[in-house]
Amino acid sequence: MKLKRFTAPNMSAALKAVKAELGDDAVILSTRKIKGNDGKPTLEVTAAIEQIAPAKADAPKEDRRTSGPRTEEVRTATTGTTTADFDLEPAKSENMGEGTLADQLMAHGVTSAIAQKLQKAVKALMETGFSEEDGLEMVLSKLINFRTPGELLEAGKPFVLVGSTGAGKTTTLAKIAVTERMHGRKVALVTMDTYKIGGVEQLDIYADALKESLHVVKSGQTLGQTLEKIKGYDLILVDSAGVNPYERTRMADIAKQLDAVDATVALMLPSNLNAAEMTALPKAFGALKPKHLLFSKMDETSFLGGMVNTAIESGLPLCFATDGQRVPQDLLQLDAKTMSRRLLMAPTLPWDLTDETTH
Repeated sequence: MKLKRFTAPNMSAALKAVKAELGDDAVILSTRKIKGNDGKPTLEVTAAIEQIAPAKADAPKEDRRTSGPRTEEVRTATTGTTTADFDLEPAKSENMGEGTLADQLMAHGVTSAIAQKLQKAVKALMETGFSEEDGLEMVLSKLINFRTPGELLEAGKPFVLVGSTGAGKTTTLAKIAVTERMHGRKVALVTMDTYKIGGVEQLDIYADALKESLHVVKSGQTLGQTLEKIKGYDLILVDSAGVNPYERTRMADIAKQLDAVDATVALMLPSNLNAAEMTALPKAFGALKPKHLLFSKMDETSFLGGMVNTAIESGLPLCFATDGQRVPQDLLQLDAKTMSRRLLMAPTLPWDLTDETTH
């Protein structure tokens, strides 16, 4: 399979470039909005074409359709835009077996039990006239509790991010802080992380950009004492120290701090974790009583099965995910539509992508 990235001012121009370069059998794998070289918003499209050896002259032409009639539209993973500019045939993933929805989901790492459950529900909806994509969106919206930022970030109630070391908690809090400040909310930043070298300094940079002081829970102090001093903020964001779930003493120390305050605790999980390990982490962090899930590093994987498994099996609501290091741009609000469209695209690996970019 040959993959290539294109940038263009809009989807129509991008599709023309894809067709000119890769031909009518190209498949759109993903789209996303980025900042162009001139600083203006532009569209980045990743497309692919299967490289199939020519058939012998006396051999019948191979039917490469996965199932059903040739499709008239292209579905994109990130924006959900559809177009009928030219006919495209959906590519069949190497791991998709017979090409069923369950096979596609399992290629992403969704467990067999959950994949079969989703397929059964989606099939029932399709029999009533819904498309596969719309059916999957509807089923995911029932099985996963997606929340809006307003539901997650309660006014005046501290919001605490917990998780393993390197999960991306500090950068994610900074993204949320800048975004909420842009919406006119007065934001306070608090850190309990005095273990990580440079951790306080990193968050202090963002606090300074917000023209606020960083509030540090120092040794011998409690989170409650620090929060008592900063009442009156619209939003209080708290960064905790990264915890190895096998270090029970450190976990117990943080749990003691959190038990003494009325706060919303959210567990941050990297999207590129092993799917089985990810599913186990909500229970591993159970002592901290997380009430929400956030995912980081969605730009570092295209396998979403671990996220789906974890959300469904833990029952914890989802809201934010991050898909890059830029503050605050790379902050994504997860919803059933975004999830379903990405799950219906075949996962890709880094070495499948080229460095070529067409402007």
